[in-house]
Amino acid sequence: MRHEYGDPYEKRPSSYTIRAKADYDVYKRPSEGHAHLSAEMRRCENTAVGKATYPEDSHYDQLLHRTEVAEFGRQTAKSAAQSRTGFDQKYPQGYGTSDAIQGHTIQARDQRWSDKFCREGEGASSQKLVAWGKPNQRQRGGD
Repeated sequence: MRHEYGDPYEKRPSSYTIRAKADYDVYKRPSEGHAHLSAEMRRCENTAVGKATYPEDSHYDQLLHRTEVAEFGRQTAKSAAQSRTGFDQKYPQGYGTSDAIQGHTIQARDQRWSDKFCREGEGASSQKLVAWGKPNQRQRGGD
């Protein structure tokens, strides 16, 4: 008796079960709105700080906001990458074509890159916050 192998790219089951649909929705949720977070970080990216810049309170608020957005973005991107990878491993035949699998893998990779971008942005904002505070201390009679 010869065993006949099925098509590895045949989506089984053809429509997701209730559990698979719930897992799919969970892995998609962290990816939503991530472009907005990146745009928000870029908006505050070029906030001037340092010796040649008079420290304004609005600069501090922008830098603090960017740090908070970066931290949230990092957590969201990490969660999205993990849930994408988990869905891929849990439902290996949940995709109709090899292109769908490749697209899914690319999205997971992009989420990991987004995590790195947010982590670097968070570090840069923290350094700028420290630099913002130094002129303020000098003007207030500190240090």
